[in-house]
Amino acid sequence: KATSFDNAQAELHYLHNTEPGFTSPGDPASPSYSDSVALSNEITDGPFSLTTEFFWGNGDLGRPDVCGLTVMPAYYLTEKLQLVTTFQFAGSSEENGVTLPLRYEGQTNGAGDESGDAYFAGYGGLNYYFYGHKLKVMSGVKYTCLDGGSGGGDFNGWTWLLGARMAF
Repeated sequence: KATSFDNAQAELHYLHNTEPGFTSPGDPASPSYSDSVALSNEITDGPFSLTTEFFWGNGDLGRPDVCGLTVMPAYYLTEKLQLVTTFQFAGSSEENGVTLPLRYEGQTNGAGDESGDAYFAGYGGLNYYFYGHKLKVMSGVKYTCLDGGSGGGDFNGWTWLLGARMAF
């Protein structure tokens, strides 16, 4: 209420990982960072919203520190149709400290070495809300670039995403 925005919030998250890189059969590995910090905010003013997040991870298991920034502006074109864009950047304190995200880009055939010095991604798409954030369809195009630096792998790729999200 202290701002002129419809909604304004800021969050600070801290994670201490006692077993970085721990693996067990059938489960994904624990992140390779002993300490992580994320500072995020979200503001909404009428049809416009802006979400940002800055993160930092203290590298372990031979991995360097990593930090990054995500910026996600969005605009409601109608009551149910929203234009969304996202810009992401990550870098590391040493060579090959940034890992290509495995969820989409890392699944690409020929992705090669999945680590580099700098990561950039840009996304543009539309969300259609049937029942608020509880039922929506999302579609968009994402461009990803991983700069392999010396000894790492370069990656440049486009991804088209289409999905339905349900939360009840």
